Amino acid sequence: MKVALVTLGSAGDLYPFLEMGRVLRHAGHEVHVLTQAPYQALVEAEGLHFGGVVSQRDHDRTLSHPKLWHPIDGLGVLWRHLAVPAVEPTVEALDRLSRPLGGGTPLAVIANPLSVGARFAFDRWPDRVRWTTAYTAPLPLREAAGPLFFGPHEVPKWAPSAVKALVWRAIDRWKLEPMARPRLEAWQRQWQTPALAPSVFGDWLHSPMSRIGLYPEWWGASRPQETPPTFQAIGFPLYRPTSSPTVPEQVQRFLTAPGPLAVLYLGSAAADTPLAARVTAALAGLGYRTLHVTPFLRDHCAGAPHTGWPNPTTETAVLRSGPLPLHEVLRYASLLVHHGGIGTLAEGWHAGVHQLLLPQGYDQFDNAQRATRAGFASWLAPARATPERVTAAIRALRPSTPRGGSEHCPIPDAQETFREQLRLWFASEFGHQ
Repeated sequence: MKVALVTLGSAGDLYPFLEMGRVLRHAGHEVHVLTQAPYQALVEAEGLHFGGVVSQRDHDRTLSHPKLWHPIDGLGVLWRHLAVPAVEPTVEALDRLSRPLGGGTPLAVIANPLSVGARFAFDRWPDRVRWTTAYTAPLPLREAAGPLFFGPHEVPKWAPSAVKALVWRAIDRWKLEPMARPRLEAWQRQWQTPALAPSVFGDWLHSPMSRIGLYPEWWGASRPQETPPTFQAIGFPLYRPTSSPTVPEQVQRFLTAPGPLAVLYLGSAAADTPLAARVTAALAGLGYRTLHVTPFLRDHCAGAPHTGWPNPTTETAVLRSGPLPLHEVLRYASLLVHHGGIGTLAEGWHAGVHQLLLPQGYDQFDNAQRATRAGFASWLAPARATPERVTAAIRALRPSTPRGGSEHCPIPDAQETFREQLRLWFASEFGHQ
């Protein structure tokens, strides 16, 4: 069967779709990944067909935008500079991919909510396109029982679902609808597709046919309201790249040196900010050696690792490294400090390490609160992350362990569980093994 996976965003948004693509390719399907131009090598390294729907220029403009990580305005950056430019190329690509199919077999399209072109393709050619929305985190589903943040500020936990619904309606009215609806309605008139739903982000961007959560059932507090019966959470897709970089000898020596190790990772699209300096100062005061893994999308990360301290074997040393396989280095760590991306969080959970999250935007605040409630993490807003507060937060981490495993003991079947659940879901949804 021919499958199109459509995803926009950072590497953390791409990786779960690469894992899905790899599973489906091994099951005998022809898999196409529609995403940003710079990801072509990553896609093709997994034996998948690449389709560029966002240019290098638009990708770079998005990453370099000063408000990309603004807790409220960041979504507008993604929408204007990433989602909107991708709409027409995505529709054109799905048109091409769905045309050659014979025997009435539709093109299976699995897309993240930001991939608006999937919705328009489904509306234009419902007989040729079968569309599923895939969620790397529960936030876009507006889960009634889950946490709700406006920027870093959480609606009180005791607030009833009706209050949360009012908050969402206010966000729609004053922020999301004015940002998205005018351009979407222009396309809707141009392509003569059905009218948009009253809430673009609450309803229209989500498939009315089927939805899957790329996280375990326990991660979502409850089944989302008004979700189709085919909604299924299938587990964390722990992605292991085929072309994963090796751990350099210098880094390996650092990992095995005496003393507790902390891994600091602020995200694949993060800028190099003073936040890292404040965190490493706190870790040094607690006696940690810190491996600072820097964003792989930045040109300055291409060189060899370099140290921030004269002697990288001392207990308070900091080693700054370029791209590394996170699952490999976490085997040696007792603490992971990161931005709250769902993929990084899942790797820390799988490795059984304590986590301190420093969320900046998007679903990261929601992820941080869920991880804290699950008992294996704590979090601070970056603006409040002084060395003193970081120190206190690390000391306060509860001596509990991730659900399903023990400290420093991985959950060995997590990856295979995801693969099996995906195969079962795909066979049930599309009638193919």
